[in-house]
Amino acid sequence: MIITGDPSGDIHSSHVIKALKEQQPPCAIFGIGGEKMISAGFETLFPLKKMAVMGFIEVLKHLKFFANVNRRLLEVIDQRRPQVIVLVDYPGFNIRFAQRIRQRFYSQHDYQPKLLYFISPQIWAWKPNRINVIARVIDFMAVAFPFEVELYKNTGVPVEFVGHPLLDLPDPKSKEELFHKAGIGASDIPLAILSGSRIQEVERHLPIFLEAFGKLSLDHPELYGLVAASDNVPIELYQRFIPKNLKMCVLHGWTREIMAHSFAACVVSGTATVETALFGTPSVIAYKTNPLTYWIAKKVVRVPYIGMVNILAGEQIVNELIQKQVTPGNLAQEMESLIYDNDYRNTMIANLQQIKNQLGQPGAGQRVADKILELANAN
Repeated sequence: MIITGDPSGDIHSSHVIKALKEQQPPCAIFGIGGEKMISAGFETLFPLKKMAVMGFIEVLKHLKFFANVNRRLLEVIDQRRPQVIVLVDYPGFNIRFAQRIRQRFYSQHDYQPKLLYFISPQIWAWKPNRINVIARVIDFMAVAFPFEVELYKNTGVPVEFVGHPLLDLPDPKSKEELFHKAGIGASDIPLAILSGSRIQEVERHLPIFLEAFGKLSLDHPELYGLVAASDNVPIELYQRFIPKNLKMCVLHGWTREIMAHSFAACVVSGTATVETALFGTPSVIAYKTNPLTYWIAKKVVRVPYIGMVNILAGEQIVNELIQKQVTPGNLAQEMESLIYDNDYRNTMIANLQQIKNQLGQPGAGQRVADKILELANAN
């Protein structure tokens, strides 16, 4: 069984599933996942889109749904008895679910599944006491960042740095293919607009990003906006916000090409900030959420940055705009510097290369699959 709750987890888990299917073709793999996992041979029990809820207040509104999901998953485990249960990121749900699995099944002598956690919860950022819960319920921790190994060394949980799963993704199509698809001319400067992978993120950020692009275009008509559409957001939502007078287009299924071949990027905080960094594309990180959610986060978060690139660097190498700072004026000013200030731009590119060097080698999906089979054989 594999449980994930967001689009990045869907992508990363799909590589694990492909590796498992290559090594053990008959194995049944089921749980919660998205289209990428399904394409790899996965049986999903709940739509991923319903699981992709972010923020304290937003989760409270969906408590009944999540209670039903928990109940149904425990029933399926009881019926199908998977040898290994893989929990992928999504800590608000997965840590509690791991506890429920332990409570329900580990008093039974005839069935005790192994629990593997892939992509550690950010215990270094908030709720550090979660590590004690993890130590009690998880059999193996596969981490995506090298510094996370030290966090688990004294807990008794076997831990391994498997490399970052983003390194497993295929190379993007060429710049020429992207430009042809988008209708970008030879004198145009492409600018990436990455407004999030969830509907609520797109609704909150895209109008501001587009207004910023409009401001910038007044002085720089050579700019061409590339809006990366998430698989989990209806294309009509993007089209509703796009003004007809701006030189831009919305592309579905071209996100990595947009990240790789744009001159600069405006990115909502999340996995996309790391992926953009791996391509060496200068960017600005922005994030805006429910005011109460933000107030609670300010009370519990223990790191000075929201962008993983800055956390890894130990300093702000990519500018972050949060809450009231996320304005068209601020975004336009930062994007202008990224594009036209060569010293600022080149310094950021050099810093992003240092981040890439920290993330290990490709093959995270294969390493996790190997560990799953090892746990299954030992069970």
